[in-house]
Amino acid sequence: MVDAAYFDRNVQEYYFFSGHRFAQIDANTGKIADKTTLGPARIADHWSGLVEAKFYSLDALLEVPGEADRVWAFRGLDFVRIQVLPGGKGKSTFGPAKIADHWPSLVKAGFATVNAILPVPGQPYEAYVFNQDRYAKISLTPGSGNSGLLSGPAKITDDWPSLAKAGFGTIDTAVVAKGIPEHAWVFHDDQYVRIKITPGDSELVFGPTSVEKHWPNLSWV
Repeated sequence: MVDAAYFDRNVQEYYFFSGHRFAQIDANTGKIADKTTLGPARIADHWSGLVEAKFYSLDALLEVPGEADRVWAFRGLDFVRIQVLPGGKGKSTFGPAKIADHWPSLVKAGFATVNAILPVPGQPYEAYVFNQDRYAKISLTPGSGNSGLLSGPAKITDDWPSLAKAGFGTIDTAVVAKGIPEHAWVFHDDQYVRIKITPGDSELVFGPTSVEKHWPNLSWV
């Protein structure tokens, strides 16, 4: 199962996390092919910023708006902001800290933890946050966890017809599709889909289908 994923715009590659391991993968949207450029390897051996925070597994990752080399990483009730350098190197720049102390939008939504988080296409300071069978839309403050609740919480299957059609009542992770910012790959157990996100709606573009079949370099998850 894929626990978390992040698209690094600086190198145009993905980081996928599962359990205590990760891999850096070069993948192109619409092609059943991918190439591992690093890993699979232990998070503890490469991600010094996560090691500082004692994050040896992850729930979700999101790029800090306006800072392509910074991400927020979520694990359980906590989060940390880290610098991302090639190969996962980079230091912790804030935290670890409690989500409840710094993300008022998530407190208001009743989200103690984060299963997945996805930027709103065309709105770099907004994101969709998923928790169990619900989601919320929040605003983001650059360099800070401060945020506002824009809509929700609501059931995923009520507002995401693409995921309802795929049978995804919950999701494990979601990540922007390379080169198509309004598209996202969404993972659930051993299945995934590609969806198109539009304001207030979403469309199923591909899947659901097997991760193993279409992502050969994720066979280790």
